Amino acid sequence: MFRKRLRFGFGLLLGLCVAGMLSIVLASWYLWQKLPAVDALAGYQAAEPLRIYSAEGELLAQYGPERREVWPLAQIPAHVRQALLAIEDARFYQHGAVDYVGIARATLSNLISRRQRQGGSTITMQVARNFYLSREKTWARKLAEILLAYKLESRFGKDRLLELYMNEIYLGERAYGFAAAAHVYFNKSLTDVTLAEAALLAGLPKAPSAYNPMINPQRAAVRQRYILQRMLALGHIDARACRHALEEPLILAARGGSVVREAAYAVEQARLWAVQRYGEDAYIQGLNLHLTVEMPKQRAADAALRGELIAMQDARGYQGPEGRVDLPNGAERIRAIRRTLAAHPDSGALRSAVVTASGPQTVDVVLASGKLVRLPRRQMLIGGKPLSAEQQQKMREGSILRVSESAESVWQLAQLPAMEGAVVSLDADSGAIIALAGGFDYRRNKYDHAVQAYRQPGSAFKPFLFSAALEKGYFPGTQVDERQRVLDRDETGASPWKPRNFNQNYEGFISARRAFARSKNMVAVNLMQAAGAQYVQQFSTHFGFESERNPASLPLARRRRCSWPPHSMYSPAAAGVAIPI
Repeated sequence: MFRKRLRFGFGLLLGLCVAGMLSIVLASWYLWQKLPAVDALAGYQAAEPLRIYSAEGELLAQYGPERREVWPLAQIPAHVRQALLAIEDARFYQHGAVDYVGIARATLSNLISRRQRQGGSTITMQVARNFYLSREKTWARKLAEILLAYKLESRFGKDRLLELYMNEIYLGERAYGFAAAAHVYFNKSLTDVTLAEAALLAGLPKAPSAYNPMINPQRAAVRQRYILQRMLALGHIDARACRHALEEPLILAARGGSVVREAAYAVEQARLWAVQRYGEDAYIQGLNLHLTVEMPKQRAADAALRGELIAMQDARGYQGPEGRVDLPNGAERIRAIRRTLAAHPDSGALRSAVVTASGPQTVDVVLASGKLVRLPRRQMLIGGKPLSAEQQQKMREGSILRVSESAESVWQLAQLPAMEGAVVSLDADSGAIIALAGGFDYRRNKYDHAVQAYRQPGSAFKPFLFSAALEKGYFPGTQVDERQRVLDRDETGASPWKPRNFNQNYEGFISARRAFARSKNMVAVNLMQAAGAQYVQQFSTHFGFESERNPASLPLARRRRCSWPPHSMYSPAAAGVAIPI
């Protein structure tokens, strides 16, 4: 009786095993038929952002839903590849599409710990999942991932699959691929990434948010150390290199610095040009725009404009704190400071801060970074002058201020200017813009005073007026009467007008050449009357002046509004994608 039951149980178990195996085979066959074609990966082109460069090749900005740079595997440094494989798939080049040893080890570890601590996915399986499958955790999806991994390895070599993975994997901060992550986290090319930095980047694929060094520096450092120790155990590095990497201080790039601040206005003009020409596809086609802007001169122009605006504002005295916030006590106090300063971002060297303690001798402020700065009240100067008693009283807890650090590392009170300005520097021979600053800070005020503002050019309009007269047949030697006179209503088309020279000096008949050199207003008016105000008006439109904003009347010779720059400046150079800004 017992033997019969044993045979029955054994037969039932065997039947169930056979049925299970057949089910797996049938499911595998069915899923295999449903697997997508993988041939498209041979010519895979990732969506790359719009990149804008300076004349020297400095990357000024990237625009697009993803930050991405596609690099061939051969150009990716060996220590970057080794760091990734050490943590993600150490036996990548030894096993097939599926690492059954790794799966068994991960399963055993998870059973012992009674939680999901390790995964058994290979690089190939992750490529299959990232390119073709969802992230739902089902047996069907896992089986499809395994089958698709075999299909990929039957079509592509290991190097191609690793290259796809390293260029496609998400690494946080909108960065896809290791080359983009090197710029985002360290502001450097992938070829310049150190061993310590490579280990930190290699720790991101598992959980980009959890190991993001900008958000969780402690967790990122722990994982980095583990990866370096794995590389040492696998023989990729020696003990000395490991020790040096562990001791190396990591210097992270400023978060959110997707646009170089000093060139933000020029970059925005280039971005607008690209969108006008290519539409929204400009953000995904991998376009590279090279500007004529030279960054040493651009930074000098930006510094000069900002310095002059600050000096002009400081000369008018201190305008007071930018605002105030009620600071709670305890842990919520720090969060309140961070929220407040997020709405008052730093502007270059002008750092935003919140007053946390105000005494009779000193004022303590906290920066957005969390740093505490103590300002002596007697050293609070604006424009070289001390603050008044009333202004000093406003420096109380919760006040939002600006501070700056001098070259001698001394912190001092500062303020943002309430006025704006612009600087444009042109190459006189080619007309190319080598520096353009449209305001104090683009993040604070996106209105571009260099491009969008209309203003009176004054005597700067005279070259266009004299050129129109030359086109009409007058010569540089033509003698023109510059004696002062009153123009009646018939001549002006409006009220009577008595134009005058700037210095009230009148010489009688002088040549047009001399009048132009000395910027004589009366000669300009007489030449416009001779050439015809309407002709001068239409002639000036060839240089970007808008006729509808400038009536064809004689006062045009002295007062003129212009729209700068002309639309033609956005056209690409005939040789390629360099544009004159």
